[in-house]
Amino acid sequence: MLRRAVFTTVLLSASLSAAAEPSKQACVDAYAKGQEQRKGGALVEARDAFRTCSAEACPGLVRNDCVQWLSEVEVALPSIVVAVRDAQGRDVPDASVFLDDKPVAGWSRGRAIELSPGQHRLRVERGAGSAVEQSVVASVGEKNRLIRITAPEPVTRTSPAALPTSDSRSGPPTWSLIVGGLGLGAIGGGAVVDVTASSRLRSLRDDCAPRCTESEVDSVKRQMLIGDVLIAVGAIAVGVATWGWLGAERQPAGVSASASRGEGVAPRPLRMSARLRRDPGSRTPPSADGASGGERRRAPRRE
Repeated sequence: MLRRAVFTTVLLSASLSAAAEPSKQACVDAYAKGQEQRKGGALVEARDAFRTCSAEACPGLVRNDCVQWLSEVEVALPSIVVAVRDAQGRDVPDASVFLDDKPVAGWSRGRAIELSPGQHRLRVERGAGSAVEQSVVASVGEKNRLIRITAPEPVTRTSPAALPTSDSRSGPPTWSLIVGGLGLGAIGGGAVVDVTASSRLRSLRDDCAPRCTESEVDSVKRQMLIGDVLIAVGAIAVGVATWGWLGAERQPAGVSASASRGEGVAPRPLRMSARLRRDPGSRTPPSADGASGGERRRAPRRE
């Protein structure tokens, strides 16, 4: 049983190591891709490719070149160390650091961050809606460059209960705007009707006066009456809307709401009626000697 367990363990370890080793085609692809990335300045990606083709499973010629190139890239690869502090100079380990919009893990443990040469963008976030950005230009071969960033102050949200009450006056109520608009529309419509009726009246005077039919004259009079009524109704509506608007401006915001909830209304004290206080049937409490208050008042005076 022991031999079988040892054999199984060795076989499993060999299979896992074989699965971790790259294939020959993967070695050749990493060999070619790493050279292209190195020429393009993407040293981080080139390093990963050269690590792949430096494995023991890769062909000898490929592996020898990749080992040499890997050592050269690791020497040229720049790195930075990010130090995040607040305005008082204290470390802020709970901040989030992003390099080119990608989160950086383990930055707060003081580890160096390797990056390709060129310009990069660092962003530090501290809480929701609080961030600061800084541009960094990494040079070839520059190692462990210290980047100091002052973290922004965290945004504190004020609860609605702590907000100060506003003394600003409330805006015009909605009904006053609606009534005012209808009133202006009625005035405009009545004016149009009056102008049309006046034009028809001038036409009748020019064409058939004084022999115009009664129906034609009544039609013009009715139209003029309708126009006058519309203008009068519109004027009343505008007046009501103006009154509502001015009344809302005189009343501070929030008064009506508090009044509807009963806030600020002191309860009336209960009063005992005079009849109850003067009721002859009511009795006063006895004194310490057993006599009532009335009896004490009728006691004879000493001479």
